[in-house]
Amino acid sequence: MRAIRTQYLLAFAVMGSLLPYLPLFLQQRGLSDGQIGQVIAMTGLAMALTPALAGLLADTRFSSRALLGCVYGLAGLSLGAMLGAHAFLTLLLTFSGFAIAFAPVHALHDGLTFSEVERRAMNGLASPPYHRVRVFGTVGFILPSLLLYLVIEAGAPVDAALLTAAALCLLGLLNTRLLPRPDDGSPGTTDRLPTSTALRAFARPRLLAYCLGMFLLMSSSSAYYAFYPRYLTDEAVVGIDSQWVGLISSIGVSVEIFFMLGFGRLVRTLTLRGLIVLGVLGMVARLLLLGLWVHPAVAVGTQVFHGIHVMVIHVAPPVLINRAAGPGYRSSMLGIYAMGVNGIGRVIGSILAGEVADVSLTGLFTAAGCVTALALPLLAWSVPGDRRLEADAGSTEQAES
Repeated sequence: MRAIRTQYLLAFAVMGSLLPYLPLFLQQRGLSDGQIGQVIAMTGLAMALTPALAGLLADTRFSSRALLGCVYGLAGLSLGAMLGAHAFLTLLLTFSGFAIAFAPVHALHDGLTFSEVERRAMNGLASPPYHRVRVFGTVGFILPSLLLYLVIEAGAPVDAALLTAAALCLLGLLNTRLLPRPDDGSPGTTDRLPTSTALRAFARPRLLAYCLGMFLLMSSSSAYYAFYPRYLTDEAVVGIDSQWVGLISSIGVSVEIFFMLGFGRLVRTLTLRGLIVLGVLGMVARLLLLGLWVHPAVAVGTQVFHGIHVMVIHVAPPVLINRAAGPGYRSSMLGIYAMGVNGIGRVIGSILAGEVADVSLTGLFTAAGCVTALALPLLAWSVPGDRRLEADAGSTEQAES
């Protein structure tokens, strides 16, 4: 599992380098808020295109490790090309190349992880639960944020963020050679079209309602991720210097580590449904505070909600989707979820967020908080109220605590 942990660390380190500084990079290239929203929306559009295809390939023809090698290689090349782009169209095209290449990375990681846990369990070997592997991604997100804070404060341009992300993609490519070979795409898969089986599974009423609720959350979250850096640095709002953006983001991610490590204990204490409801309420509070009470202390202090935000958006979904998946179509289900919920939700959220941000950044966060609140009844009904981590079958009880 060591190579899988390292792969999570590198994948999130790429995002930790890129996400906090991408809006500022685009702004310095002369793009308007609306254009920034359109560029960032390509992340969602890519999520709507490639994860399902990658999941199908992982379930049928190619190993996840080979697909991940392609992902990291193409993503790194696209970021290198983006550094040389200045016009809106070239920035849009080069970032689209990165987004399309990198979109399947988390679904492929998750599918490989769950398959490896299952394989080890069949051989009588214990494995850490999913959240104890995924926490390395959280650590990976923090490290480049701290490094880039020091580099940019010393006078380096924001371009350093993209250069760092490209270098991390190269390391990710090299690490794929160490990943385990067995996965859901191994010979013996009997379903010739696992995508159709996965789609039938998503048609179950509660799972469908869950996906609709998560679609709303992903749409509102995309507004937050796209424009929180602008909210911090805009002179008409908070107005802090750009070098602080990564450091402020790392505060929230540091809080996330404790939630990640305690995910199993929180589920056993609150139930899975209780944890999700609490998380959605925290997300609503975070967005409304940013929209209605503009102050540097509030802008930084709302990072305390980041950990439970990540629980709801990024940790619980793979666990719940894996419960509904079978060995022959696990990667397809994770890919379809990434496409339909993460992808299309981000496209709609980013485009609408860009238009609203052109009018009012504070109004954007208020509106996003209201959209988040709409998801609460759907998730409260659809998420099971149990205390099991079914996706972690074969993991040690000690590791869950």
